[in-house]
Amino acid sequence: MCFLEKNHVGLRDKRAALKNRSLFLLLLSLLPCFQPFCFGQSANEGTIVVEGLVSGYNHDPTRKLLQKEKPIILEGTLERVSINVLESGTSVFTALTNKKGEFELKLSLGKIYRVELTKNGRTKTIFLIDVRAVPPEIAAIGIKFIGAELVMNSFLSKDTAQVNQPFGRLYYDARKKMMDFEPAQVKVKSGLFARQEEPNTSASLMKRAVLKNRDNIINDQKAILTTTQEKKANKKMTKPVPVTTAENKEVLQAPDTVRKFTSRFKLGSNIGVDHFSDEFMRSRESEIEAARKQLEEDKANAKTAEDSLLIKGREELLNAAVIELSGAKKMIEMQKNQITTQRNLLYLAIFSLVLVFTFLFFLFKHSKDKKKNHILLKEKTKKITDSINYAKYIQQSILPQESDIQKLLPHSFIYYQPRDIVSGDFYWTSGIGDKIIIAAVDCTGHGVPGAFMSLIGNTLLNEIINEKKVIEPSSILKLLHIGILKSLNQNASEINCQDGMEMSLCVIDHQQKMIGFAGAVNPIYIVRDNAITVIKADMQAIGGIRPTSRKDTVVEFNTQHIPIHEGMALYMFTDGYMDQFGGPGNKKFNTQQFKKMLLDIQPFDMDKQKQIVEQTMKNWKGNYKQIDDMLVIGLRF
Repeated sequence: MCFLEKNHVGLRDKRAALKNRSLFLLLLSLLPCFQPFCFGQSANEGTIVVEGLVSGYNHDPTRKLLQKEKPIILEGTLERVSINVLESGTSVFTALTNKKGEFELKLSLGKIYRVELTKNGRTKTIFLIDVRAVPPEIAAIGIKFIGAELVMNSFLSKDTAQVNQPFGRLYYDARKKMMDFEPAQVKVKSGLFARQEEPNTSASLMKRAVLKNRDNIINDQKAILTTTQEKKANKKMTKPVPVTTAENKEVLQAPDTVRKFTSRFKLGSNIGVDHFSDEFMRSRESEIEAARKQLEEDKANAKTAEDSLLIKGREELLNAAVIELSGAKKMIEMQKNQITTQRNLLYLAIFSLVLVFTFLFFLFKHSKDKKKNHILLKEKTKKITDSINYAKYIQQSILPQESDIQKLLPHSFIYYQPRDIVSGDFYWTSGIGDKIIIAAVDCTGHGVPGAFMSLIGNTLLNEIINEKKVIEPSSILKLLHIGILKSLNQNASEINCQDGMEMSLCVIDHQQKMIGFAGAVNPIYIVRDNAITVIKADMQAIGGIRPTSRKDTVVEFNTQHIPIHEGMALYMFTDGYMDQFGGPGNKKFNTQQFKKMLLDIQPFDMDKQKQIVEQTMKNWKGNYKQIDDMLVIGLRF
């Protein structure tokens, strides 16, 4: 090749190198034009697409002097939040958040919008979107803004001054060529101590979203720069470099003598999701370490600007690989934590199931045992009930029949109502010669214990009156008292038994027209001329000696004589009727009502009186439980 030809080739290569370098610088200057792609995905022409998430929280911002600030309580994402976009007061776009709290807004560029988020039970959230400054070259591609985080407070403040005020403005910055955010400033105090504060959490979250989108811009620009540099450097490596000598500056070095920049730099592509394994991570670390050492060696061997650009691109690639590896490690750690959490939850679930089955087993066993015990208890209860019912039959057999009493006392009635199956109250009557003895007795206790006492009392009265023919009322009570002490062994010094009886006893002498009365605690009522006379008893019960009076076991009772007048009525009773609770206020029937009832029934015969006494108690007691045995005896002369 002649000198001119060589010179022509050298000039042509130089022009190509200058052209390529100019093209590379042009690409660098056009990097901001790639801004729309920084938002993760391309948008539609002439629009801005805003994607985000709406979450809920609770925070009471009010605070009194020297009071700690109230904590913020997170409540998770919010579904079906109503989003209304307005332009100049007119609604142009509406949307609802989905089940995950996500939303998407698609708005035309060149305008300013007011975005209002509303949901029942939460404070309204408002912000502005200003895309009036978007240049035509960006508007032709469109903008996409992702990762917007909005929050709504469930605390409804009484102060509505800031309810309809936007918390800030999301706008396009023509100088930065990207979306930016300007928070609203709120004056929280007035007067001398007025100060400006950033309004709420929403502004901070929107700032964070802007920073995330800005980082995406920088990463995309780096990727574009690295790709362009590598292509440029690889293309440049295939061409000879013109050089000059001292003898002739226009003479170019032959292609076979051009110095080539060689490197063993090797770095694989990015990490895929399927490669997240410990073994691959170790291999990737070794690969990056080897690439770092080779890059340091290449830096030492670089001579030209193209070499430096190529090394810079590889350095960016290496840094990206390091960041990617760090992210992969974090992802692996997160996955391991999730697996550990899931494993712990599985163990907890298994343990809970074991506890539940164990509990169910014991519950089943307990239910089975309870059912078995219930059957046994039912059988025992039936036996006891049968025994008590038989005891009732025995007790009723020793009580005088009402028909027998009416043979002795034609104008009479007996109201007898045990609390349980058997009773501690009993009545006793007998005819000795021309005299009739009748008694109303209230034994200590009720039910089975009271029934046993009634059997003892009935036996002793038969012995004293029917066998020994004692008919003096005071003597009968005295002998009955001694008999109870003896029967219950109450004279023994080691026994402190208070069981005994309260009673009223009348000896009726029709020939003498006289009634002999002796009472132990219980009085009798005489009704004559629509008036009641109370014949009081001795305040000494039958039986029940106290230790202090054990040496003196003989007790004297008094006999009172009452003349018999025609039409006169006599009533004997125990305290069960008057002590029964019931009525409007669940109160005792009491003595006053009992006396009034006796006066009210005087116009009626004795059978009707018994019906009234019985019905009056049923109405009074109602659904309340009977608390004691009841006995009322009525006589008319």
